[in-house]
Amino acid sequence: MPIVKIIRAAIRDIQKLSIVPSRKIYEIFRRLSEGDYRHTEFLEGFHSLRRTRLDDVRVIWEGDCGHILIVKAGLRRDVYQDNFADRQRIPAYGWNPEYAEISSTDATQAYVLNREENNAWYSFVYGGYRYSPILTQLQRQVSEDLLQVANNPTADIRSRALLVQSAPGTGKTVCAVLLGCEFHQQYEWNTMLIVPKALCRDIADYSEVKNIRQRNTEGFFIGTFSEWIGEVAPDMRQRIASPEEELQALQNIAERIHLNIGETISYHDVLLYQAFILNDNNHNHDNNPIYKTNERRINILRRIRREWWERELNHRLCRLDAAKELISNAPIITKSAERTILIIDEAQDYLLDELLAVINLCKKWHKQNHPTYLWLLGDLNQRVQPVDFNWGHLELKQTTELVYNYRNSQRILEFANQFLDFARQENLKLGGRHNELPEPAKPENSLEEGELVRLLECSSLDMALEFLRQLAQSSKSEEDDERWLLRKLANQVRVLHNNLDCQYGSFDSLEIINAEQAKGREFEAAVALCLFHGTGTPSLEESFQWYTLLTRTRSRLLVVATTAELERINCDARDYFAYCAPIDFSSAVTWITGVASDVDLTQIIDDVHRYLQTSWETGYLYWDTYLALQLARVEGETLYKWEQEAISILKQHSTEHLCSELEQCQSIALRCLLLRSMNCSWQAVREASQLQEGEPREYVRLLESIARDLENKGLPYEAARVRTRLEQPFPSNYPFPEIGYKSGSLLSLVCETLLSEHF
Repeated sequence: MPIVKIIRAAIRDIQKLSIVPSRKIYEIFRRLSEGDYRHTEFLEGFHSLRRTRLDDVRVIWEGDCGHILIVKAGLRRDVYQDNFADRQRIPAYGWNPEYAEISSTDATQAYVLNREENNAWYSFVYGGYRYSPILTQLQRQVSEDLLQVANNPTADIRSRALLVQSAPGTGKTVCAVLLGCEFHQQYEWNTMLIVPKALCRDIADYSEVKNIRQRNTEGFFIGTFSEWIGEVAPDMRQRIASPEEELQALQNIAERIHLNIGETISYHDVLLYQAFILNDNNHNHDNNPIYKTNERRINILRRIRREWWERELNHRLCRLDAAKELISNAPIITKSAERTILIIDEAQDYLLDELLAVINLCKKWHKQNHPTYLWLLGDLNQRVQPVDFNWGHLELKQTTELVYNYRNSQRILEFANQFLDFARQENLKLGGRHNELPEPAKPENSLEEGELVRLLECSSLDMALEFLRQLAQSSKSEEDDERWLLRKLANQVRVLHNNLDCQYGSFDSLEIINAEQAKGREFEAAVALCLFHGTGTPSLEESFQWYTLLTRTRSRLLVVATTAELERINCDARDYFAYCAPIDFSSAVTWITGVASDVDLTQIIDDVHRYLQTSWETGYLYWDTYLALQLARVEGETLYKWEQEAISILKQHSTEHLCSELEQCQSIALRCLLLRSMNCSWQAVREASQLQEGEPREYVRLLESIARDLENKGLPYEAARVRTRLEQPFPSNYPFPEIGYKSGSLLSLVCETLLSEHF
C-alpha cells in the first residue's frame, strides 16, 4: 500500500478548514493510502503534481504508487491561489490509516500517527502529530554518548553527568522523553524525568509515555522537582510548600511591614529572595549578572527576615530549604532496576542548590553500588526565571549539543538571534565572562528558509493597541465556523508580549502570551506586540525574554512596534530591523491570519472551559464539544462534573431552542447531553445505544452518566433500569424486578404488571 506523507504547510491548510471539509480530506487520504486514485489527474501545467477531488475539496500531491507526498489541501476556491510548486517539502509527517512508516533523514524529524486512538485524524491534524516523533540520527547521538559513560561504571559523577546545552527548537525535550523511555524499556533502567509543571501534561501525550503507563511498570517517573522529591523522599512530600503558598507568604509579609518595592510582589521576587538572600552558600553573587540586574530589588527584599518567612509558611519547606534538606539527608535508593537515569529539562530555570541536591543524590546512590546517571538539558539564553544557576558552578565534565533547528525558519532565527547581542553586552557589563552565554542555533541549520519577518511600525502605543483590536475583529471566524471549537482555537492569533503595562482587553480570537507562558510551546504564526517597549539600554532579562518569545514561532512572525521602540533598539546605529519587510495595517491582518497553528488544548484547558461555558450560556453549542474535551483529556469524574455544569445551564433555555439544537446536532454524545438537559433520559439511552458496537467505552460512559443523573434526581429505580443495559443485575430488594430489564415508560410497565396480577 502507498505511504502517505504530509508537509507542514499542508497540515496548516487542513487546520484552517472546518470539520466537514476536513473529513473529506481524510477520505481522500484514506483512498490514496489504499491505492484508490479515483477523481485524480495531473495538474495542468505541471509534470509531477496531481490533483484528487472529492466534492468541493482538492488535494495536490506528488509521488508514485509507493510514496505519496501531500503538498496542498483545501477547498476548491482556495487551493489554487498560492504557488504550491515552490512549497518546502520538509519536514514531512507520516500518515497511514493502518500504521505509520516514515523514513527520516539526518536532519528531518518525522512523526507517527497512532491509529488506535479515537478520532486519530483530528488529533493528528490539530497537533497530535507532534506527540509521536522519531528521533533523528543526530539526536540519537546523545544516547550513544551516555552509553559510553555507562560502560565505565567506575567513573565519578562529574563524568557520569551529561550536560545538553542547546538552542530552542533543537529537540531537547523530545530527546529527554524518548531516550528516557528507551532506557526504561530497552535497558530496564529506572527513569526519572523532572520537567516544569507546564510540560507535564504535554509530555503525558507522547505515545511512548502512554505505552509505558498503560503497562503500569515500576521505575518510571515524570513530574516537577517538588513532586520528584516526594517520590524519592516520601517523608518530605507533605512538608513542601507550593509556589502559590510561597508567593502568598511573601506578599503577606510585604504588606505587613509596608515593603515599598514599587510593583506588585510576584513569583519573580520569591525566586530572588530564595536565590540571593536565603541562600547562604559561598558563591560570589557580585559577579552574577542576574544578581546585578536585580540588585535594587534584592536589597529591598533583604528587609524580610528568614524567621518571618518560615513562620508565614507555617514552617513548611520552600524550594531552597527542600533542596538543602535533600543535600544533608539524601535518601537511599529503592531498587527496582540495576541502574537509574535522572533527566532534568529546562535546567537553566532551577535554583543552583536544587541541581546540587540532585548531583549529591546521584553520588550517594552510586556509592550504594547503584550506577546512577544524570542529564541536564537547557539553554542559558532562555532564562526567564531570576535564579542563581550557571553551568560552570556545577563543575561537571561531559557536554554535548544538538545542532539542527526543527522549529524556526531561517528568517525568524536570523531576526531572533540578533537580540542576544544585548544579552552579551549586558552580561559583560555586569561581571559575566565573555564566553558564558552559549551561541544560538545557526540559521543555516534550519530546515526551512521561510518568509521574511514583517514589521508594522506604529506611531504610538495607542495605535498599536488599535491594530490589536482590528486584528481581533478581522480574525473572527465566519458565522457557520463559529460552531466548531477546534477550528476556532486553531485560528486564534497568538500575540506575544513582554508584560507590557497596559490593558489589552479580552479577545476570543486572540491568545495573549508572555515569556513564561510561552515556554514549551510553539506556534505556526505569531504577533510580537510592543515587545521592545521600555526605556534605556535593554536589560539582560529583557533580552532573554525577547529571544525566548521570538523563537516560539515557526514560519510567520509579525513585529508590531512603536517608533519609540525602534529608536530604543537601534540606539547603537545598527538597524536590527533591516531584514524585515515593512507592512501596512490591512496587509498585516491578512498575512498573519493566513495560517493556523496547532491546538494546545492541554495547555489552555481553562480557555476551553471558558469557551464551552459561554456556548452553554448562549445555548448554541460547539458541534465538536466532545472531540475538544477528548483531545484536552477531560475525562472521568472531571468530565461528568463539566456535563453537570452544562446541564444546569442548558436547562435555563426553552425546550423549543434545545429541540432546534438537537435537530442540527450529529454528535451522539452531544445529543445525549441535550436530551439529559430536557429530562429525556430514556431517549438519551436510545441515542447512546448507537455506540454500543462501534464505541463500547463511550457507550458505557454515557449510560453510567445517565444513571447518575437519575440518582441525583432521587430516581434510583430508573437508574437501576438503565444499568441493566450494562449487564448489571437489577437490585433484588427493589419491587417489580420483572420490569427492571424492560424498556419503556416506568408508569406504563408498572400498570401492566399490576393489571396482570390476580387480586
